Amino acid sequence: MVKLEKASSGKDDAGLEMSPASNVRASPVKTPWQNQAEPVNKRLLEAQGGLSKRPGPRRLRSHYFRLGEGFRSFDKPGFSRLSIINLKAGQGSLAAVLAVILACALALAFPSASKAQPEPSHRNQAYNRNDLVLLEPESDEVGRLPIEVINEVGSALFNGIDGPPNEALAVRWYYRAALLGSVKAQFNMGLAFTSGRGVPVDLAEAANWYRLSAQGGLPMAQLNLCLAYHKGEGVRRNASEAAYWCGLAAAQENPEAQFFMGDAYYNGSGVKKNHIKSVEWYVRSARNGNANAWNEVGLAYERGEGVPKDLARAANCYNLGAARGSAKAQYSLAEALYNGRGVRRDRDLAIHWYMMAAEGGHVRAKRRLNDIMR
Repeated sequence: MVKLEKASSGKDDAGLEMSPASNVRASPVKTPWQNQAEPVNKRLLEAQGGLSKRPGPRRLRSHYFRLGEGFRSFDKPGFSRLSIINLKAGQGSLAAVLAVILACALALAFPSASKAQPEPSHRNQAYNRNDLVLLEPESDEVGRLPIEVINEVGSALFNGIDGPPNEALAVRWYYRAALLGSVKAQFNMGLAFTSGRGVPVDLAEAANWYRLSAQGGLPMAQLNLCLAYHKGEGVRRNASEAAYWCGLAAAQENPEAQFFMGDAYYNGSGVKKNHIKSVEWYVRSARNGNANAWNEVGLAYERGEGVPKDLARAANCYNLGAARGSAKAQYSLAEALYNGRGVRRDRDLAIHWYMMAAEGGHVRAKRRLNDIMR
């Protein structure tokens, strides 16, 4: 059995340098208190909070964060000028004191009026799907539900979680959530039109829904739209568009999209051919759980494409993929063991991996076994 070599610090299993993510510091928020040139009445400030000088933006910022009100108060026009009273220099200060006392008296007399009423929230509410499915998806009651709940009801109906599946009704729930902006529901609409479950098969309509969801940032929708452009299903075949959408999904650590980008850079499909970038994407896909990607990394080391040729490291990669169930990696490991490439020759162990690959549907492994057993 081939032993896995541990990667050194700062490198992945393929020996590639992994660049750390850069730290980005947001620029400070400029508040209306800054660049203010108008004088502030000191007595007015003393009456309102006992301050003897104008408070700076940092003091007010921390104060409002403690109250949980955010910075929205600073965005109100004239807030920095204390326009509640807006007294100019030279006016009597007695009116200011009386106005403040009156405002405080009103606040004490009507405390509920001075507090901002919280917006209704559905986060802590529990919903019974068995009750919700009795509602019409197009009703106003459903429209007041959170879009995640509407999509979940559709998924329960589609997959028959709480009872027999009802795909036609599920699509109506998906459609309502999709119109309200749920990217998951938009993706589910695409799946429905792709598979023809609940609606007739319509690949063009499926691509439209995938596009809406992909524009909302859902990696699976970006991957499916990429594959639609790659295969020409519902849209005109376009390798550049396919690479663009898969690149977005790959950046969000989708292993299938990362594998696709490895293929794209290896073959120069939609992007300029680059074996180094190809190996980098294969390694990222493998590290995110794609067993077949280990086979591609091993082939790169065996051929010396994008990385220095290293048969021992290639065998290690084949072993990683084979242990995770990749029929391609199992076949490649069997070839290495049978021919002694990068590992000590072991005919019996090679036959074992040929058999594993053949059980996984690898055609060449079946042929190889027939030749060996003759």
